[in-house]
Amino acid sequence: MKRLSLSVLAAISLSGCVVQDYNMMSNDSGVPEEALSEFCPKLNCSYDKIKGNVQATISDMNTAVLLLSGTETRNIQYTWVSSSTSIIVDVFHKRLTNDWSMFSKAEIYIDRELAASIDSQTDRWVGKYNQVSSQFERIEKVRGVISLDQAKKIASADPSTVTIRFYGKDGYSDETISSDHNLLYLVRLAEAASNN
Repeated sequence: MKRLSLSVLAAISLSGCVVQDYNMMSNDSGVPEEALSEFCPKLNCSYDKIKGNVQATISDMNTAVLLLSGTETRNIQYTWVSSSTSIIVDVFHKRLTNDWSMFSKAEIYIDRELAASIDSQTDRWVGKYNQVSSQFERIEKVRGVISLDQAKKIASADPSTVTIRFYGKDGYSDETISSDHNLLYLVRLAEAASNN
């Protein structure tokens, strides 16, 4: 486990050291170079040489908890591809149980207002084993596509007011997002590209 944690820490540390050719990325993708150089250091940006697209991803992952415990810490993740005018959103539900909740749909609320419905794709995997409860962490992800306006509204909201509601075989379950996230940086990068 210690070796895995050190590997993850090294990968995260090195990701900030990767030198990006923002001029070349801008020329191929049409995303302004200034926006790439301002926002990509805060995001996980990659470049698709074949299609000439920039892809950016960001989540509310708690890196410290991930390194210390190895458990899944994401609640929400945004992904944007420069050829698109929408945002892919993944929402994550974690719990220690012997059974799956079989979530097939999720909704994101700001206070009591529905901000987005998500139901395009679901995925499930078993995470870290918890020795105290003698159970594995079961992680369920629901993916969907939302508009740039929806993504901005969620990213701009006070995190304490954002609730992700998952619907499954046993009814619903709520999750909150972390207050420490950079979701708005991804939205601003996408806005800069759409305004170019």
